[in-house]
Parts: sequence; structure tokens; C-alpha cells
Amino acid sequence: SWWQQISVGSMLLLALVADQAAVAFRRRRAQRNASTFTSIAPARAAEAGGADGRAAPRDATPAFSVTGAQKSYGALTALENGTFKVAKGEIVCLLGDNGAGKSTLVKIISGAIRPDGGAMELDGRAVHFRSPQDARAAGIETVYQDLALCPNLSVTHNMMLGREKTRRWLGFLPVRDDATAERDARSRLASLGVALSDYGLLVRGLSGGQRQSVAIARSLGEHVRLICLDEPTAALGVKQTAQVARLIRSIAAAGTGVILITHDLGTVRALADRIVVLSHGRVVYDGPVAHLAADQLWELMASGTMTSPDGSEEPRET
Repeated sequence: SWWQQISVGSMLLLALVADQAAVAFRRRRAQRNASTFTSIAPARAAEAGGADGRAAPRDATPAFSVTGAQKSYGALTALENGTFKVAKGEIVCLLGDNGAGKSTLVKIISGAIRPDGGAMELDGRAVHFRSPQDARAAGIETVYQDLALCPNLSVTHNMMLGREKTRRWLGFLPVRDDATAERDARSRLASLGVALSDYGLLVRGLSGGQRQSVAIARSLGEHVRLICLDEPTAALGVKQTAQVARLIRSIAAAGTGVILITHDLGTVRALADRIVVLSHGRVVYDGPVAHLAADQLWELMASGTMTSPDGSEEPRET
């Protein structure tokens, strides 16, 4: 009946208002959490890179450090001694065979899982994350291999997902402001050297490199000090890989620390300021990739040891 339709419509409207109130509450809580972790906006101006085109680290001061991170699942030790640092504007590649502990370490850093032991510091302050929301509030973002994009939404709507721009209709009713959202999405992508012909395109129509660029750009903001990228060039062609590599360099040049998980040694040698190799849950190498021959690096990743030029086995720990 007519009254039933009115009642159902009223209930839907009340549910929508309650949902928007819950979103506003979560945003205010995230802002309060951000003050707990003393979020400080990094300078965004780019610095000149080295002769190979990589951005040189802006500051040797560690933006982030993790010491002695541990995680076990019953009798299985996934991570025994996760220890390394990332300076501001530095690209650190995290390497290792499957099951070496890379994903576990990144999930600890991003707040997805809680460690059994160890400590983390961000800009010299101890941090403890109970959830990914805590890590994001502190300035740590993570882009996983699945990208978490909505293929049926446009580039703009994916960029603003969870932080939609609104305006007041009739002076009091909040409605989505697509024009402002597109300007913000265009500006954010342009700041990273990414340009699209149409920001209203559905994400399913983008190339792999463009989708990766959208996912990375969405995660960045003025407060972000560290970004973790999980296999960003996996399944990409040469041209798309080069596009993503340029994007990563621009992020580092702006002063943001980058942790990059990859199995592509070409990408490692092109981008890494430093590499950290894990084997069986332990860090077995932390240093420049240029100090290792390709076969030594593969050996480290596979066995946790490497053979020196004289044929002797070098120690696992560095």
C-alpha cells in the first residue's frame, strides 16, 4: 500500500543518515588516532636523482625502523628476526623465496597482524598498531598485489573511495560532489606524473600499469611517510613496468620511504637504493644490490647463504 511504501522509504532514508553518521564518526576517530602517532606531513618537493635516474635518498635519518619482529603460528615460525630501516626518500626492496617471511613482515608493518615480539619506530617514536587503520593514521600505507580496486567504478570514484567529496544540497543535505572529486583525483595523479584522457573511465578498461598507478596514487596523501608495495610490476609488460617504476621514483623523490616486495631482479637493480633479503624468517642480507652478483643474490634468496669468489660459504647474518 501507499503507507507501506512511505514507511519503507523512511526506513531507508534513516539507514542512509545513520550510515553517513557512522562514516563521520570513523573519520573523526581516525583523526584522533593520527594525533597519537604524531603524523607530520613530509616535504613534497622532488630532488634530483642519480646518474641512473633513481631518486637519491633525501635524508639518512630513518623514517621507519623495525627491530626483532617475530611471528609464529603454532609450531610454525613465520618470522624470527625482522630487522631493517627505511630512510626518508629511500627505496628498499624486500626479497626472499616464497615463505621467507616477506608478507608477514609487511603485514606487521601495515597493522594487518600483530607481532609476537619486536619493536617499530616511526620518525624516532615507538609505534604499536592494532589495525591497518592505526598504521594509516600514522602515515603508513600498503598497496597489495590485488590492488583492491572496484572495476565497475570510475577512476575518480576509485580514487575517492572511502573519502568521498560532498557538498550541501538545499543548504543541509550532503550529496556527492563529483566535480570536486575529479579535480582532486586529476591533481593527485598529475603530481605523480600520471595523466589519463578520461577520469570517468571504468577501472576495468584501464591497462595494468594504469590500474597500478591509480591504486598507488589513491594510497598517497600529504601525511604519508612510508608506502609498502607488494609486487607492483607482477604480470605487467615492459612499457607498463617502466611506467610504474617512474611512479615509484617520483614517490621517493618527494621524501616518502618505499618498501618494495618483488621477484623481478631487473626492477630491483633499476630502483633499489638498498635490498633486504629474508630466508626462513630471518634477515640474511641488508645492503646495496650492487655488492652482489646475480647468482649470489639468487643463492641468498634460495638458501640464506652465498658463496664467495674463493668458493667458501659466507655467513648468513650481515
